[in-house]
Amino acid sequence: MSNQPGFAASQGSSGSVPSSFPPGVPSLLRELNERRVLEALRSGAPLSRAEIARRAGLSKPTVGLAIQNLQAAGLVYPSGAEGGRSGRSGVLYEPVQDAAFVIALEVTSLVVRGVVADLAGRTVHEAETRLGALSLFEVGVALGTVTDELLGAIPVGNESVAATIVATPGVIDPTSGYLTMLGELTMLGETAVGLINLNVQDALSNRLRLDVRVENDVNLATIGELAAGLGRGVRAFAVLSLGVGLGAGLVLEGSLHRGQRGAAGEIDGIPMARFVPGMDLSFDGISALATASVTECVVEGRHTTLELPVYALDVFDAARAGDAVAREIVATVARWVAFYAATLAAVTGVELVILAGELAQYRDLLVDPVADQLRDWGGPVPIIRCSTLGNRAVLQGAVSVALELALDRVFVNRTIQHETTTA
Repeated sequence: MSNQPGFAASQGSSGSVPSSFPPGVPSLLRELNERRVLEALRSGAPLSRAEIARRAGLSKPTVGLAIQNLQAAGLVYPSGAEGGRSGRSGVLYEPVQDAAFVIALEVTSLVVRGVVADLAGRTVHEAETRLGALSLFEVGVALGTVTDELLGAIPVGNESVAATIVATPGVIDPTSGYLTMLGELTMLGETAVGLINLNVQDALSNRLRLDVRVENDVNLATIGELAAGLGRGVRAFAVLSLGVGLGAGLVLEGSLHRGQRGAAGEIDGIPMARFVPGMDLSFDGISALATASVTECVVEGRHTTLELPVYALDVFDAARAGDAVAREIVATVARWVAFYAATLAAVTGVELVILAGELAQYRDLLVDPVADQLRDWGGPVPIIRCSTLGNRAVLQGAVSVALELALDRVFVNRTIQHETTTA
């Protein structure tokens, strides 16, 4: 197993463990104390019992009992002794990072990619396969292929997978598991309509033979920014994902804001084209704008390096190379982005807008023009930045969510085992 740094483990913004917990029966109190001890270790191991007690706000005897139980459950181990002290040295403890594993999968219009990570968020293995065709069948086959490869890289077997997250376009109702909005899943054609009547989480769980949780890809990219990107430590920010369509993710008061039935941020559904001609920020919209511009150039005899058929990435590459027509198109796109950024800032008060997705790689063509446009319009002017996570943002968020879910399940299983052995 690789010990290379991988996807950052999700932690609270303060990096500390809460010092209070609700009253309850002894088993609940025991579990809460053990969780606090384990979280203290996850945020700063290796630690002695005395340091754990200080960070967790627990007594030393309570920490000692929790450590004993966590060791018996295979979740904590002694890793050495404190150095540089006279007299008896304290034992240092660390969490067992391969006590369980998580799998994160992402479906895009071109590929299915995935990663398996340990409880520290460290990458064990990555896999990717291209989609041969845009169909539900091909997506299912690709998910199975990637998952099988990831499972094969886990040294202790499939039963150690504590959580599996699948990132996909569209909106999943978090309570029912049903798809409520197709989003860019329309790329799958007419068969995508049938997904509306399908419990996607159950279907994928059956297909992959794992307990799967499905999440919106832009929401996960936003969590990725919160965990390990430009949003780390920021209480209120938005992510504008510029890819196949336009989506937004919102973090308010330090947490992802999902909205009613998980549909917050689906700004691509706003019918802007009805009110503002050309206000359609999607790859198709940019391509349509570019096609019209290239056709006009042919008629008028203007020179451009763009050729039909023309796609969004072609436009930005040509603009970066100095093509005047492409630069005009990119300037229009920058105004579109500024419009949505201004709207988000005015409604939510976010202090930062992160541009993510495939177009975010063109920070030299987007950041300053968008910021300049915002200043010209007046009103709230958030900071504009392009994501530094690249195409890792979605999987980073998926791993972060999976780790939180995995730790919950590890404790549930540990509690069940404890009660069974003491009955």
